[in-house]
Amino acid sequence: MKINSIFKGIGALLCIVLCLACNKYADFNYFDDNAVITDIELNGASSLTLDAGSAYQLNYWPIPANANPTKLTFTTDNPKVATVSQTGTITAVDGGNATITVAGDNASKTVSVKVNALDFAKDIAGEYSGDGELKAAALGIPELPLPGQTIGLVYASIGQLSLAAAIPIPGLGDILLTGTISVSKEGSEYTLTGTGKTNELPLYGVLPIEIAGKVAADGVLALQVNVMSGAAVYDFLGAQSSSE
Repeated sequence: MKINSIFKGIGALLCIVLCLACNKYADFNYFDDNAVITDIELNGASSLTLDAGSAYQLNYWPIPANANPTKLTFTTDNPKVATVSQTGTITAVDGGNATITVAGDNASKTVSVKVNALDFAKDIAGEYSGDGELKAAALGIPELPLPGQTIGLVYASIGQLSLAAAIPIPGLGDILLTGTISVSKEGSEYTLTGTGKTNELPLYGVLPIEIAGKVAADGVLALQVNVMSGAAVYDFLGAQSSSE
């Protein structure tokens, strides 16, 4: 009984000591808000190359070490290329160059960021085979389905395709469509927008065209070409038959 009482007493004493230690630790604040930041340590590259859509977490710490890191601020000089959060996460937005600045009190450091643009145009360049339909409102061209058509989307440069298509019209020969298309990506689809022209047609001459379309995740191209602001509309639906 006496031994049990001794152990119980020691146990109670240990509990009291531990509780006091925990309370003291909980009240302890390592950071000194009055400490002036004189330098910033960046544990990582001072220049980065990222792909658009990716992110990178900066590893940073103020000097002296007890200075409060929440006093640091993060800015970018080109948010269209790269953004940065107030916890140092850099997000690559689009192709180009940006400078990220980390600053606090009497110190600042910079990180150069180069962002590689995602080249969606390369993904869908190629020849598409399918069926087209021509609707002519005012040009006098017959409205007709056009089976077995081909549309060429030729890679031109980053984000750009050139259009090459021939529409055979009875009595008129081929209407040749050429133009430049910008490509963007929305989810799993690619959106196409652009302008161009026809070849010189009898009676009409060279006509301007507007191009709009989508390439779906399954590779099907839905393209619409408005000739002379919709005086004739050419709709095409087809799948890629070869890559360029």
